[in-house]
Amino acid sequence: MAAIARWASIFGLAIKRLWSHRGLMASIALGFATAISLVMSIPLYADAVGYGLLRQQLTQDSSRPPFAFLYRYVGAWSGAIDWQDYAPVDEYLSTGAPPTLGLPLQFMVRHVKTDNLRLFATEAGTYADTR
Repeated sequence: MAAIARWASIFGLAIKRLWSHRGLMASIALGFATAISLVMSIPLYADAVGYGLLRQQLTQDSSRPPFAFLYRYVGAWSGAIDWQDYAPVDEYLSTGAPPTLGLPLQFMVRHVKTDNLRLFATEAGTYADTR
């Protein structure tokens, strides 16, 4: 019980001394706040510069805007698909995916590739070899 009384008296004395020097206590608190804000501003500034450099690098290397999403189906791995199979996926990626991701849709581009088709001129004698 005596130990608790000793600790209480120590804390009581510290609080009385701090209360008697209110101006000094306020100055110390302001100094701590200033020091902490200066220390925290350096990593925040470095992060902002790094983000700006990343954004600049991403826009230089590609024709797409930075953080653009590209969805691709490689048909050679599991076979070609019909347009009826592609339509629901296209509908979701056009209307459902942007609100789900929480990103604004600035523009949309679709690239569609068909199977290789042979093209010939309308006149029969234009090409001697049809390969």
